[in-house]
Amino acid sequence: MTTFVHYDRGKLSFEYDSSSHKIENLLHENQDLGQKIRDCLRLTNLNIKHPFGTSKWRVFFNSCLENISNDVFDAVKQVKTQDQDNVLAAFLATQFFQHCATFWIESILDRGMHMIGIAFWQSVLKITKKWEDSNTPITVHKGTPYFFLAENYLLVGDRETGFVYLSNAREEDKKLPELNYPDDAPANYTARMLFRPNNHLFYLVRELNNKLGNYLIKYKKNYNQNFKMQIDLETIECKKSGRFTQTFQKFSV
Repeated sequence: MTTFVHYDRGKLSFEYDSSSHKIENLLHENQDLGQKIRDCLRLTNLNIKHPFGTSKWRVFFNSCLENISNDVFDAVKQVKTQDQDNVLAAFLATQFFQHCATFWIESILDRGMHMIGIAFWQSVLKITKKWEDSNTPITVHKGTPYFFLAENYLLVGDRETGFVYLSNAREEDKKLPELNYPDDAPANYTARMLFRPNNHLFYLVRELNNKLGNYLIKYKKNYNQNFKMQIDLETIECKKSGRFTQTFQKFSV
């Protein structure tokens, strides 16, 4: 049974159920927060440079987005200091980042502008860090932007940087043991290549697992017809950069 409790924190008001961790009716100055973020992001200047130019990919937000983010993070600060609830604080920050992700998917990735997508999340993280620097030692849970930035890097083929940001997301998730994080967090599922359909990056995990299986089949065919191997990396884990383990589905070749 869900029981929603009303909160007024700074310029935000919302209903929160601590058992399901659901946030509903999230308002900023009595207006829907998601709609206000979407309206601000429509004013974003995407610097689509010439493909052979030397300038950096840049994203310039309208000042209204930073103003809203500061109000959200101020509410996060109140939840942390007044309510002593790190889980609610994390979910509140995630609401902001997820609304940003809607714009990222629909207005950037769906239009094939993947390099701009990287600049987009770097800019989101920049305004987040700016707030944190002015409010030490309070921090904002950044697992969501790190996770989406990791996805963007993986989509452009930069696996090394992608896994660095997956590792960053896992480090953030370690701060939420109440949710059995990082074990049950999407970043961990992706980093360890676990088959979990509820993971946003499940499509990528499945593709990489299929490629690994094909490589093993080709190895058997080209190098040793008598080669037999059964790999069950659900239990046998490969170390990845000493930071986390990478686990694949079961293969028999």
